[in-house]
Amino acid sequence: MSVAAVWLHVIRLCQDHGMTVYRPSRTMTLILPIVFTGFTVGAVIMIVAMIRGSGPPVWFGIAWLAVLGWNGYWWLLRTCTLLVVSDGQLRWRTLLRGGTVPLTDVRSVGRSRLGSQFATIQLHGTPSLQVPVHLGFARLTAALKSGAPHIDISDA
Repeated sequence: MSVAAVWLHVIRLCQDHGMTVYRPSRTMTLILPIVFTGFTVGAVIMIVAMIRGSGPPVWFGIAWLAVLGWNGYWWLLRTCTLLVVSDGQLRWRTLLRGGTVPLTDVRSVGRSRLGSQFATIQLHGTPSLQVPVHLGFARLTAALKSGAPHIDISDA
């Protein structure tokens, strides 16, 4: 059985048990680790070359590492690849971490400053979550609102 078939089976089981599952992009889960591995290997090669004196200027290496760190933080730690609403809780997963918060800790859902294709879920006491907006996002926001009417949901 393929990975995609297993995920579809898991999602159907969750939906059959009253859970709302939102998985924005399967390809993001596959491509991002490959991209970040490539850029990290490139950084290591570049640093070794700089130490040997045959690489790019130091300012370029510092800029490369800064951009890699910034993008790694947002794409690997803050951008969700899976969200599940069930039993009064929001379970979320990024590529490198995950968590569970009660729906009472969800403050709002709205358009992200990262772009119109992203929404931000503001949580109480926890950094906000970035969520790519694709088909099925409206079902997620409806589940959040029905589970916790206090959540402010703006145009996302």
